[in-house]
Amino acid sequence: MKLHIFNPEHDIALARNDKYFTAPRAGRRLREDCGFLPALWADKGDFVLVGDVAKARQLLTDAISTMSSISSQPLATVSDNVNFVTLHALHKLPNDIQIEPWGWDCALLFQLTRNGLESLSLPDSDQLSTIRALSNRRFSSFLLRELMDDRGLISAVGPMVGQSWYASTVDEVNDLLSRHQAIVVKEPWSSSGRGVRYIADSIDTATENWIRNTIAKQGGIMVEPRYKNIADLGMEFYSDGHRVVYRGLSLFSTCSGFYEGNIIASEEDKAKLISPLLPKKKLLILSHTLEKELSSELAGKYTGPLGVDMLITDNHAVHPMVEINLRRTMGHVAIDMYKLMKSDAAMGFVFTNGVYHFNVNPVATLL
Repeated sequence: MKLHIFNPEHDIALARNDKYFTAPRAGRRLREDCGFLPALWADKGDFVLVGDVAKARQLLTDAISTMSSISSQPLATVSDNVNFVTLHALHKLPNDIQIEPWGWDCALLFQLTRNGLESLSLPDSDQLSTIRALSNRRFSSFLLRELMDDRGLISAVGPMVGQSWYASTVDEVNDLLSRHQAIVVKEPWSSSGRGVRYIADSIDTATENWIRNTIAKQGGIMVEPRYKNIADLGMEFYSDGHRVVYRGLSLFSTCSGFYEGNIIASEEDKAKLISPLLPKKKLLILSHTLEKELSSELAGKYTGPLGVDMLITDNHAVHPMVEINLRRTMGHVAIDMYKLMKSDAAMGFVFTNGVYHFNVNPVATLL
């Protein structure tokens, strides 16, 4: 039995590292409007934490209705599988319940324990510190160097790109800019699309102030060359605490670094879609290499879902690790949605009239 939690503000909470953290209004809105989402991958008898049980039940019913019009198999029983629960009822849950949030941070742990949840699977402060450290982009930078030093991998996959530096001063950022002309600077901890700036030629005053502020708050800033990418993709994994196993491919779209949506399809069809840029054989080599590297680095440190974002440049070079997300991702959701629907579709969030909607739409053809 599990308690699932959709806490999309997780990345911002990691950056703040404050148990009293209150998410920005947009984060709170997304959590409230789409808190029912884990019901789509939860097992029968599981619990899902929501703000309003009746609202969550209705939103789930609406989502299933839309998905049923696309799905190749019945979905009628999905809404009966899970139990929705609010914060005020957490104290009633058994202490052997497993907790599966979108991602772990100290603010979420405090919220749960303050409301009476007692579970043997709750992480302690040391585990939370480890998760936060591994969620810093410095960790993905380290893994990127390991991959780029693997001559066997480069020989098997073909052209690969990827560099990343941790800068502690504005002068270091300026030096890297002079060497690369166009760079991307990123907060070590930040959510998708946020905490990222694109710089060409020179740093303006506003950006310099942002860099200084980031360094003061987070200790440094990540700097990367800016690549002309023609495709975004990701690989999704699960760690059981000992070994990391590949779950599937994530094909998604972004706009100025912000997430737009994912393709829902079989692994075979997703591999075919990306094959003109990354043939299936090379895809498998990359996934096996990442399984090995991640298993080595995360054993005994992290249990749960994770994802690695990648890109392919205009000259068909593969960037094998743009960043690693030590949490559930929308790529995981897309994989679970295909298991549920067995039909091709597109999914994403839409914000209209002050409300977030989880949209699933049919696609005419993928191939």
